[in-house]
Amino acid sequence: MKSADFWASINTIIDDGFTHDGLQKLDRYAEQFISGELIYQRFSPLEQYGCTKGGETHVIASLLASAKNGTNRAYQGSFPSFKDELECSTQQAQCIEAWSRAVGCWINNVTDTLTTSNSTRCFGMANSANHLIQRATLSHGITTPHFTHFLGIMR
Repeated sequence: MKSADFWASINTIIDDGFTHDGLQKLDRYAEQFISGELIYQRFSPLEQYGCTKGGETHVIASLLASAKNGTNRAYQGSFPSFKDELECSTQQAQCIEAWSRAVGCWINNVTDTLTTSNSTRCFGMANSANHLIQRATLSHGITTPHFTHFLGIMR
């Protein structure tokens, strides 16, 4: 699959509202990414390794964030303004929230859940953490090590 086709597929999944078929496709992409069959060329080998160690949830969130902010494409001309970057990070957070709600692993209050639950493959963020996610995604995309610190990802 060509890169343009892959990103068109991810954007279709997002635009269709995370249907059952779309969610299955995202799971397949994550499995291929983790097994090394799918290489995200923007990542160095170390970043690819780190993303896979974050697990399927981290991989899918990274792909969705990249599709939303266009980090899968090289910038042409000038870089986006700070305002545009903030808008992009808000769109990333909304997209990832929509996906995590669709798969049933959104947690409204991570702090309470972490202290009372042993759930697996959960994903969410504390209501007050949204601005932290936005700041973390500004220059690095959502795939930085900060990502797992700000989002509640449990194994």
